[in-house]
Amino acid sequence: MNTEEVIQLFQEYFLKCQEPIVTQATFEKNLWEKFNHPEFRQDMHALLAVDQEWNFQTAFFKVHEELITLIPGEEWKDWGESIGKSL
Repeated sequence: MNTEEVIQLFQEYFLKCQEPIVTQATFEKNLWEKFNHPEFRQDMHALLAVDQEWNFQTAFFKVHEELITLIPGEEWKDWGESIGKSL
C-alpha cells in the first residue's frame, strides 16, 4: 500500500466535498476516542475475515505510526499523555 497516496486521496476527498481538511491532531483525537470505545473494537471484527486473527492494540498503533502520522498538521497535544496512560 502506498501510504502517501492514501493520504493524498484522503485530502482530495475533503476538498471535493468542500469539507474542512482533517489534520493529524483531529484524526488522532478521534482515533483515541475510538480506542477506548468497546463497541468500536467489536465493530472491527465485522470488517475482517472470519478466520483472521489480530490484536486491536497492535493494529491501532501500526495504523497510527504508518498512516496517521503522514496527515499534515501538528500532533494532537494529548496524544503522548493519552498513550502513556493506556499502556
